[in-house]
Amino acid sequence: AVLSTLFWMLTTWAYLGASMGSAASALRWRFYALALVFLALGLMAKPMLVTLPFVLLLLDVWQLGRADWQRFDRVSWQAWRPLVLEKTPMLALAAASSVVTFIVQRSGGAVAALSTVPLGLRLENAVLSGGTYVWKAVWPSGLSPFYPYPSSIPLIEIAASVALIAVVSALATRCARTRPYLLVGWLWYVITLLPVIGVVQIGRQAMADRYTYIPLIGLFIAISWGASDALARWPQRRVILPAAAVAALAALAIVAHGQVLVWADSATLWRHALALDAHNYYAHHALGTLSSDAGRTEEAARSFEETIRLAPDYPEGHYNLGLMRARQGRLDEAMRSYRAALRLDPSLADAHSGLAAALAAEGRFAEAVAEHREAIGLKPGNAKYHQILARTLIAAGDAGGAARELREAIGLQPDSAAVRSDLGKALAGQGKLDEAITSYREALALDPRLVDAHNNLGVALMERGSAAAAADHYRQALAIQPARAEVHSNLAVALAALGDEEAAAAEFGRALALQPGLASAHTGLALALAGSGRLAEALPHFAEAARLQPGSAAAHQHYGLALAGAGRFDGRVLWIGFSGEVAGLRRLAASGQAASRRAGADVDERPLRPHITLARVKSPKGSDRLRAAAARLAGEDFGVQHAEQVVAYSSVLTEDGPIYTPV
Repeated sequence: AVLSTLFWMLTTWAYLGASMGSAASALRWRFYALALVFLALGLMAKPMLVTLPFVLLLLDVWQLGRADWQRFDRVSWQAWRPLVLEKTPMLALAAASSVVTFIVQRSGGAVAALSTVPLGLRLENAVLSGGTYVWKAVWPSGLSPFYPYPSSIPLIEIAASVALIAVVSALATRCARTRPYLLVGWLWYVITLLPVIGVVQIGRQAMADRYTYIPLIGLFIAISWGASDALARWPQRRVILPAAAVAALAALAIVAHGQVLVWADSATLWRHALALDAHNYYAHHALGTLSSDAGRTEEAARSFEETIRLAPDYPEGHYNLGLMRARQGRLDEAMRSYRAALRLDPSLADAHSGLAAALAAEGRFAEAVAEHREAIGLKPGNAKYHQILARTLIAAGDAGGAARELREAIGLQPDSAAVRSDLGKALAGQGKLDEAITSYREALALDPRLVDAHNNLGVALMERGSAAAAADHYRQALAIQPARAEVHSNLAVALAALGDEEAAAAEFGRALALQPGLASAHTGLALALAGSGRLAEALPHFAEAARLQPGSAAAHQHYGLALAGAGRFDGRVLWIGFSGEVAGLRRLAASGQAASRRAGADVDERPLRPHITLARVKSPKGSDRLRAAAARLAGEDFGVQHAEQVVAYSSVLTEDGPIYTPV
């Protein structure tokens, strides 16, 4: 706005320079060319300058005296004609800017359809706004950053605004001969306000104070020249006018100071808007966005709920409520909000992307990918959408597809460290470890503080067997973001690989303090504890890892079978029993028994007692010693054994003892 107004003034200055020279003067045409350049620059800054050619025509008549506006006969047209013709290039620039602005705003969804804001309501609001702007210029109170569009306007308000506009128009026209500045100032106000009065509705606001920075120049022209004329015959005008100016400036300074405090920060601004109008849905939405950015999810959700209550047809409100529900883990509600947003605005790409993320979180990858592609179709140049789709493809196991999307994202945003880090993850998923490491290093060259790149590079280096280098990157990641549980867990794995079991156990403990449900940390801590002989402490962590990952064979394998305690059968067999996850062994035994029965074999019906036999006593003479040994070993911690495979043996009893043969 400031830049475009600067070019407005420069265009006016250059035009005045051109109009004061003779028709054949080279300097005149240089000024005119300069005016065209300034106008073009101003239109590129903001299309508010589309009405400037008409304002220059007013200046031709009033200040420059290049035509008589009180005569419109054939003779006077000879004076008017060159004035109109010389504005033709300016009008062409203004028309081109108007068309481009309309196309861009409509493609961005900013142009409201007649079904959203009916034409009758637009005209009523335009009349009301025209009068309200005049009143606010005289008495600038109750200023708001956003005025919601009303569903209807009381007739008395429309009538009051019509009366104000009619009275001012009649007064300015009546005084046109003696006080032309009144009509010029009023026409300046009306003409420059027309593009933003809301007949072609851009955005959802009913009016905006910022639209009046140029139109109000016209009103202040009328007021300034009028005050000067009114006081022209006052003998004390040389004292009165400066004193009045100082008083006006002082009053405006006080009002401006109060308004500056309103703009102290975004939260203060939007709370002020709510103080003026508690039904201002946009203010609720803005406060919700601020709360969301600050991580206050519950508070943000309440603001977005209020937004939707006040404006159920506002798609961004539904979308942002969906984001908050997703953060809260309420995925069903999140998806309902996203779909509500898309029903209102199918072109809302962020809602497609948010819905895709929620679907992916539920493992519905095919639907998620389809929604991601909808978002990309709406905004094909958005690297973020390609990146999010790639993350979904990685989760779905399609590392190759993810790599393709990430390369597309890099083409759109080559300086994105996060995209290169994700590409490294996709390449690692394809087994291209060297390329993955290169991609991680490129990401860190762009952003040395990217925690994910440090962490993922550490994982890749661990796979390469470089535990020390991996540990270094994990430590760098934790120096930047110490509350990352998975990085603590990964560092613990590296420390265990380096032989420092105590330090590893400590890091696993830190990981679980931050994220108690991290299954890999439970497994790692259990292994570290068991490796240092603390089996009793390890067992609960093995159990928790298996509980957190009931479908993971690796978790149950790591849980394994913990050897815990000694015992004996019928006084002749010394054995060590298993504790921990033995249900799997019992299921395996039951399955074997069932298969044996089907084959017609005799089956030992005694319940299974998982154990390892240490010794058998042939003579009862040693029973006392056996009982003593069992008592001595009872409660002994024998560590953890991992079953890598299950082998079935046949047992043949002979005089010399059983013979076991693998089958």
